Amino acid sequence: MILLTGGTGFLGARVLEGLIASGQSVRIATRGGQDWRGGVLAELKNSGAQVVLVDLTQSDKMIKFLEGCTAIINLVGIMRQDKEVSFQDINVELVRKLVLAAHECGIQRFVHVSCLGPHGQTQSRYFQSKREGEDIVRLGKFYWTIFRPSFMFGQQCQLVEALLPLVKNSPILPILGSGLNQVQPVFVDDVAACIVQCVYNKDTAGKTYELVGPKAYTQVELMQMLARAVGKDKQQVNIPTEALLKATGLTGKFLTKLPINEELIYMLISDSVADPRTMQTTFSVSMKNFESYLDQHVNKHQ
Repeated sequence: MILLTGGTGFLGARVLEGLIASGQSVRIATRGGQDWRGGVLAELKNSGAQVVLVDLTQSDKMIKFLEGCTAIINLVGIMRQDKEVSFQDINVELVRKLVLAAHECGIQRFVHVSCLGPHGQTQSRYFQSKREGEDIVRLGKFYWTIFRPSFMFGQQCQLVEALLPLVKNSPILPILGSGLNQVQPVFVDDVAACIVQCVYNKDTAGKTYELVGPKAYTQVELMQMLARAVGKDKQQVNIPTEALLKATGLTGKFLTKLPINEELIYMLISDSVADPRTMQTTFSVSMKNFESYLDQHVNKHQ
């Protein structure tokens, strides 16, 4: 039995589908709430998975829903924090609780999804929290594998959803900093395939894999592609990062739901690239390109 956390999310739905298709027994832990809108509960049960309604932040309940499991696939994480939940709560402390519970229950396999970002020092609390979560998993008494995907795309793309309002609503085409940093978006089905294929592959134990698409784009190239996709021909203007951080920090104290915040700025000015060859030689993936997503989903809906 494999415990899948985050199984109702963008990536989780594809991982669940892949696990069920490969004949695995899966238990999904979810807190409910918005997860159940649109008949998701019925769909999960019809998929053949066990469904456990639990708040993963409550450590006293973890042992109970881990009974009978030999593996954990943890997909839970947040890219934006608020007053109710922080990066520390989810990206660090929840991972710690899962690892401790795994030890108590004798879990043999732990697959953890982190993120691809700066390799060195960073001011981003999001990236810092993700690295802290990785460090906790590496100390676990089980066979672990960590995945670091770049920005994922499929039916949706968080990176594009964050940038489109800037492209559409700004009188200019804003470029943060130099605009020379690079991102390498990866197809969500490829990420899911890597996760499913690694569970019983002993050669992947104790390793960290960076998951990327076939092509990297500078921030300038990405913004220009989005502008063309929505038919917005605007003058390109570079905005100093420090100035934008100060402005965002000030307005963010009063407007908590701004489309762009300090953490998003750090993400947009950071590199998210890697060599795809290890991913390609270890796993069977399609390496679908990012332009296909733009053609099918961005251009189509404008």
